Amino acid sequence: MRQSIHPVSQATIIAKWLFFINLVPALLAGVVTILTFTNLVLSRFKSIYDWVLIALLLLGLMAQYIYYQQMTNTDHVINPSGWKYSIIINIFFIIGHLANFIRNPSLVILMVVYPAIFLAISIKGLKLIRHSEASSIS
Repeated sequence: MRQSIHPVSQATIIAKWLFFINLVPALLAGVVTILTFTNLVLSRFKSIYDWVLIALLLLGLMAQYIYYQQMTNTDHVINPSGWKYSIIINIFFIIGHLANFIRNPSLVILMVVYPAIFLAISIKGLKLIRHSEASSIS
């Protein structure tokens, strides 16, 4: 008989996958944030797109921190706020990629796959902890 894994344990495993898959992009985002911010400070943030770029990079770095907290602390795994943040931020990234594609059609649209996968996985994590809460209540 196959033994099932507890939903919180499954959610922790999902958080680990999200953290490690996002590690290199998060490091790159950190470097780009530092370089971009330095250049933008010198040019006085001339465009709204400059602000949007910095905001998205920082939001992505915050998501990485949340994934780290979820993978190292069970209290963070069962807190739906982190999962909801991941869902919302990935929706923003998808919208950003689609808006960029509308302005400049190219194969860059394939970049929408990355946040779409994270969105689907984050929704699964949220469902797992909700299932865990429901089963512990009954």
